[in-house]
Amino acid sequence: MTDTHDPQVCSVGLAFLFTELRNRAALERARIIMSGFEALRDLEVNPQMYLYTRVNESEPDGHVFNIRARMFAPLSGVAEDPATGSAGCTLGGLLAHHEQVTSGMFSWRIAQGVEMGRPSTLVTRAEKKDGEVTGTWIGGAAVLVSEGTIEVD
Repeated sequence: MTDTHDPQVCSVGLAFLFTELRNRAALERARIIMSGFEALRDLEVNPQMYLYTRVNESEPDGHVFNIRARMFAPLSGVAEDPATGSAGCTLGGLLAHHEQVTSGMFSWRIAQGVEMGRPSTLVTRAEKKDGEVTGTWIGGAAVLVSEGTIEVD
């Protein structure tokens, strides 16, 4: 647990249970325990879990990551997702909401998928005016891992 917020369900379209962890080591230790996800579902809490921690990590290209994250949704058939744009976009709004500054533009670089060997980079931005978050955005790059076609009769 951290001081920013308690675990909570948030959404800018697709809901996730956001939990901020104290450090990277705790994030790396995270594992799926199906009974826990099932218990959340039974309590009518969204069992799509987005775990994150704040970091200050420099990459060889000079970019700095502010966030390390992991997303688990095993009851939706996603053991772990290497890049979750909908959750990253929501995280930008959540973090901006908790910023002490009442107006401004905020930005965070998110490293996700590292622990599963499929690292990704997402950049989330949020705008806040007079204490209210008024917009969130997400961007990043993608790598094609497969392609195919579907024929419908």
